[in-house]
Amino acid sequence: MFPVVKYDESQKKVVLMEDQFAEMKQHLKTFQKARLKVLITLGDWWNVYPLTMSPKMFSSVARNENNVRNAFVKELVTIVKNYNFDGINFRWTHPGSPYGAQDGFLQDKVNFVTLLKSFASALKPDGLLVTYECTAIKSIINTGIDIPKVAAALDYILIYATNYQTGSYITTGLITPSKEVKSTLEMFKSQVDDPGKIILAFKPEVEVLTLANPNKEAKIGSNIIGEKKDFTCWIEIMRRIYVTEKNNWVITKGTNESQTFACNGDKWTSFDDINAIKYRMELVQKLRLGGVQIMATFADDIFNELGCGPAPFLRTINEILRGYNDCILPSCP
Repeated sequence: MFPVVKYDESQKKVVLMEDQFAEMKQHLKTFQKARLKVLITLGDWWNVYPLTMSPKMFSSVARNENNVRNAFVKELVTIVKNYNFDGINFRWTHPGSPYGAQDGFLQDKVNFVTLLKSFASALKPDGLLVTYECTAIKSIINTGIDIPKVAAALDYILIYATNYQTGSYITTGLITPSKEVKSTLEMFKSQVDDPGKIILAFKPEVEVLTLANPNKEAKIGSNIIGEKKDFTCWIEIMRRIYVTEKNNWVITKGTNESQTFACNGDKWTSFDDINAIKYRMELVQKLRLGGVQIMATFADDIFNELGCGPAPFLRTINEILRGYNDCILPSCP
């Protein structure tokens, strides 16, 4: 559940976001009545205007082992227990990266393990959960995340295997090629004792790039105008490609190892289609992982605008992982 708590840097303490919690309180009861686990999520993707806790704040708290870190653990655990949550999900996105902190970031790798162990000791004896949304970017993992030790302290580690085209780049490329997802999951499995702890996390995310030279036949590696990028949700671009601008896009279907991409004039995008999701769910089964987390479910085709039936992403996931026979695998997009 996000956002319901934040780290107040001026007071150096964790505080409940009372207005947000008041709005979500009834949902908490509804979810738990349905026997779902509801965790507090703490952490933001960026340092600028953090909503709950920035990477820089995480780095600072984790390395202050005396009053600051101990108080942080105590305050957050108290909120979890007092308000009947089922645990904590952390979203420290850049441990070990100078982006995440100006000072002390080289110690993040060790400090993060210590921080997670503290929460595990405080929560697990009461049957409460500790989870972590982990990046799939190998450079950050190598410098900031000790996979075996982090996983040992957690109940689940959620691998955010999406958007591999990070930073600035000058040519078109696949945002989430399946071969990269496979490589990431295999790497984690090789370092985690129990693969059931590993959760594949993803969302129907699409990045629209602007070509330097408009060309309907543009392929991977075409020059782009780097600063002209736009993230949008999956259904918005699918609506354009398959419905409102159907005759204007040239679509190149992806294989199990790649990803589908499409071009229209000076616009170029790559995206997950149902075949890509099917392949990844079969990969989760093959590797015997714990399951999947799909974020931003609103980006799915909830209202059947594409003619494949409502919520094709969710239906495909349930068909493969849960064997729901009443979910007919859609053939498009």
